[in-house]
Amino acid sequence: MALPNYEINGRYQAAKLVQVLDNANEDAVLTTAGQLRSYWRWARPMLFDRVANKSTTPAARRQQLHARIALVADDKSQVPVLRDALLSADLSYVGVIRDALLKDKTLVIAKSRSVLEDSSSLPKSRFRAGLALAKLDPDGPWTESDTAFLVTQLVGANPEVQPQLRGYLADIGDRLLLDIEKVFQDEAAGEQQRIGAANAVSEFARGDVPRIARLASVASPDQYAILYPLLESSNDEDVTGTLDRIMSEQRDEEMSQKERVALGRRRAGAAITRLRLGAREEIEDDIGAFGGGSLDAAAGAEVDGYGQDSNSHSSVLRTDDIAFQGSYLLAASHQQCKARVLSVGVKNSLWGADGWMRRTAARVGHEASCSVVVAGCRVWRSFHGNQSAGLAVSCSTWRGSSVR
Repeated sequence: MALPNYEINGRYQAAKLVQVLDNANEDAVLTTAGQLRSYWRWARPMLFDRVANKSTTPAARRQQLHARIALVADDKSQVPVLRDALLSADLSYVGVIRDALLKDKTLVIAKSRSVLEDSSSLPKSRFRAGLALAKLDPDGPWTESDTAFLVTQLVGANPEVQPQLRGYLADIGDRLLLDIEKVFQDEAAGEQQRIGAANAVSEFARGDVPRIARLASVASPDQYAILYPLLESSNDEDVTGTLDRIMSEQRDEEMSQKERVALGRRRAGAAITRLRLGAREEIEDDIGAFGGGSLDAAAGAEVDGYGQDSNSHSSVLRTDDIAFQGSYLLAASHQQCKARVLSVGVKNSLWGADGWMRRTAARVGHEASCSVVVAGCRVWRSFHGNQSAGLAVSCSTWRGSSVR
């Protein structure tokens, strides 16, 4: 009686697990397939029955794919089928199929490499080929065209799937960073793409704090919110060293207006990060030396770019109020502030007041937000006087705000 009971139990357990495999989520397929190995003699014919099913309903196709993934370990006829399925599968299945083919990766690599490098192939197929190669052949012959394509697809994908895609690309993350930085700093790129680039930097360059510090100095408010916590939690002296080097960059007389503005924004961004990291005394000395010290171009590049009187601007920076100084640097470096804080000729635009102040708070954040925004009101008044009741109300509202 023992043998029949063994057979009955084996068939029962196999049937139960095959049914679990039929309905498994993507991340459970390989685990369930592994569990089937204990009942393989009974499970194998059940899986072939599913592969032979001619139904084209979504449920049947899903069961068939799961069955092929379970069978490929000892049935190599499934390799070319799964290799082709990999190039058209839903993104959530790319990692599952790729990992199922690890033992046969030589066959997969050749096909995937040819698809990735063929610019006439569908972008969908090329991207999936690249995702597979990132794990199967991370040290392979990656070209600049390959990495640029992968980054474009990554940052342009639905934000909800980008974490999974970054996981697929993790083994070549360092290869992608140069192209990711280009998108990060490209003001012509969409905000979603730039945020996607910031998230990629935060994962692929997590241990490279000098790089993160450098990019934080040119980040948009949303990008800065992603990168700053990595700097705040780091005890690496390279953070302050990188920021100090950026702050001490000097203006070249041959720089174009655009380059001077970029330098000013970069140095001001570094100064603000140093302020947030607690380097108040050091920054006070540098800001107070505006006009000859290491921050002379931080706001000066913006001033020069707009033909303003540098003496009036440098006098603003000689105040003892560190939040006021930080606000002025931010105003001098922030793209949206140019025509408002620095252009004394546009006396009636008056900021689009609340919007600018909110962007300022987003960039500077946390403990400095309220004081910096209020200081921004003082900057405006120092150039234009208190000309607007609306502005006065906005300043009063922000002064009474609590951001701690």
